[in-house]
Amino acid sequence: MTQVSGRIVWESQALELPCLSARSQTVLESTLDGICSLDLSGKTLLANAAPAICIIPDRKVEHRGRPARSHPGTADRVAQSITVDGCLQGKGRSMSIRSRSAIPALLLILVFLLVLGVACGQEAAPTPVPPTATKAAAPPAAPTPVPPTATKAAAPPATPTTAAPAPTTRPAPPATAATKAPAGSITIAISSVQPPSGTPRFCTSNCTENLVMMSVLETPWRTVEGDLAGDMPLENVLAIGFTLDPNLKFVDLKLRPGVPFHKGQGEMTADDFAFSLNDANRAVTPESISGQAGELASTFAKIETVDKYTARVNFSVFDSRWQRFRLSNFEESIGVTSKAVFDRLGAEGMRKEFVGTGPYEVKEWIETDKTILEAVPNHWRKTASVKTITFIEVREAAVMRAMLETGQVVASAPSLTDWPTLTQKGMKPLSASGYDAYVNISFAGNWWEKNSARTGQPLTRTRDITKPWVGNPYESGDTYNEKTPSMEKSRKVRWALAYAIDRAGLNKTLLSGLGSPIYFGYQPAGNTSFFKKGIYPAGWEIPYDLAKAKALLKEAGYENGFEMNLWVGPTGLGVELMEAISGVWQSELKIKTNLQKTVYETFRPGLVQRTTSVPLVGCGDGNSGNNPIDAARGFTMSSWSDGGYGVGVELPFAADGYKKTALEPDPQKRIQANLEFIQTSIDWGMCVGIVSQPGYGLYNPNVIADWRPLPISNSGMNNMNNFESIVLK
Repeated sequence: MTQVSGRIVWESQALELPCLSARSQTVLESTLDGICSLDLSGKTLLANAAPAICIIPDRKVEHRGRPARSHPGTADRVAQSITVDGCLQGKGRSMSIRSRSAIPALLLILVFLLVLGVACGQEAAPTPVPPTATKAAAPPAAPTPVPPTATKAAAPPATPTTAAPAPTTRPAPPATAATKAPAGSITIAISSVQPPSGTPRFCTSNCTENLVMMSVLETPWRTVEGDLAGDMPLENVLAIGFTLDPNLKFVDLKLRPGVPFHKGQGEMTADDFAFSLNDANRAVTPESISGQAGELASTFAKIETVDKYTARVNFSVFDSRWQRFRLSNFEESIGVTSKAVFDRLGAEGMRKEFVGTGPYEVKEWIETDKTILEAVPNHWRKTASVKTITFIEVREAAVMRAMLETGQVVASAPSLTDWPTLTQKGMKPLSASGYDAYVNISFAGNWWEKNSARTGQPLTRTRDITKPWVGNPYESGDTYNEKTPSMEKSRKVRWALAYAIDRAGLNKTLLSGLGSPIYFGYQPAGNTSFFKKGIYPAGWEIPYDLAKAKALLKEAGYENGFEMNLWVGPTGLGVELMEAISGVWQSELKIKTNLQKTVYETFRPGLVQRTTSVPLVGCGDGNSGNNPIDAARGFTMSSWSDGGYGVGVELPFAADGYKKTALEPDPQKRIQANLEFIQTSIDWGMCVGIVSQPGYGLYNPNVIADWRPLPISNSGMNNMNNFESIVLK
């Protein structure tokens, strides 16, 4: 049993620290709300970072390895904090704990010591560590870059230690009764009120994740406040633990007993969890049009019930992201609803019944109009302070600004050009979510895979090489060939368009300098050590170079330009950016770009059915600044996503890159595979980046005293979430 002994120094007074075992960790996290990311894999009490901030109520959060974020109008919120300046390693070391509020901090320490005494000598059974996966076949060689061949991506940091991995879950904070019943009402403007459905199979794009983000449905886990890099254990919600099969065939989830459904619909059990995911999963329910139908099918086979509170989640293909990306609120997720209601009403009858376990329940939902939520009294986890929240659809950014200024709404997502004015008037950004959305272009129609990466079956795709940006590796026969005429020409066209984007200028004029240039949809953030600095091909930065763009078009045979359609959606920054970019393409490159401003629900079927060759703004799930660098990439750029949402391309190197990272248990090896995937994608001019923008909105602090969004990589609800944390003045 691993033990750590030492002493805590409090205001120059030493308090002896008894033993600390793996068993103690769970109790400590539950009691002290996660005292600085405990790591018991070796002889380290605190995670290998100094300083770190222990998280307690009304806290200021600084994150290990990531600089603090700053935006206009942002003020630090801190009532009390504990700063740890050292780590206990082995015996005899000490750590200094300072607090702005001595009494609460001292009480925490006393509880800390009491818990250690109780837990000492007990050790929980460890979660099985998966074996190292067999390496996937290497992807096709990267093309000759434009300009010359790029050097390989830099290797990741030093080889990881052999210590056991840190825990992947943390207990939920104990439920606390509300000091008073929910009261008051607020109105929030969002850009889209999606088509509603209480039936998982009919809950289309953004419906599924919005139900979770609105705190109506809950997931097994959720992210932890302040964890912007995604490296802290998730918080238990509907799940209280799991056991991963050593052969990576399944994972058994232990669900929380005693969680009630809304409207007196009984207790949530493993049957409900299994039903909710199986009904949305296209591999189990072929008629599913859920927004996550394909994502679930690519990872999960049919989920089975082991006992009342245990569900066996079978993997169709193991994905190292299964917990954070598929079963938490982090990205696009499925919340748990009632199987009994489905059994009683059927698939059609359940469309208008929203039965979840979250702090809010749906009172009214009208597509393209509004959604009204009401707080659940005495909720099992967290009783909301605000009784009624109304979300209204507002498509125009200027209207969002006006409604926020006049007090018609307490939060909205106005244009970034309006942020300086609004923050000067006191509005504050909801930056705690850490969501920096990447705006990029996917050059749809490049269906390069011949067989499904998941099933091996032949794929039927139309490769329309009359489109200048589309290449066909089978143009010369049945053998994959990256040097066919269309592959060479289309690559030069995509690179010409990439060179003709003034990223710095667009950030200044349309984002008020609040964003930053990006060059590929899945690159790491530019201020991290993983980003390869330098002008291409020495680095990943693509300069604004019209002369080079014109030269490449001439080489490709398009000196006189061409005409293309490009989907941008009805409103938003993507529209503004592409209006500016297409103007340059027209005047400088003679390329006429017809911007398609239809709603996403109209454009999406071509992506799902793999029939479109119309480029689009957007490159799939996870292309954001807070996407963990070791998270698998390439899913929506390959046939792994077939049957669900993709981005109009299927690329062999993306399929192989995803397989490598999905099956690899070693995070350092996943990072290396991702860096190689990023390099190859940039070489080919795929998912060309434009800018990174703050993906969250603004709120009025004159009405809202406190609001604590969780880190989420999702644009649904304009990234607003954790509404039960809102406290009104």
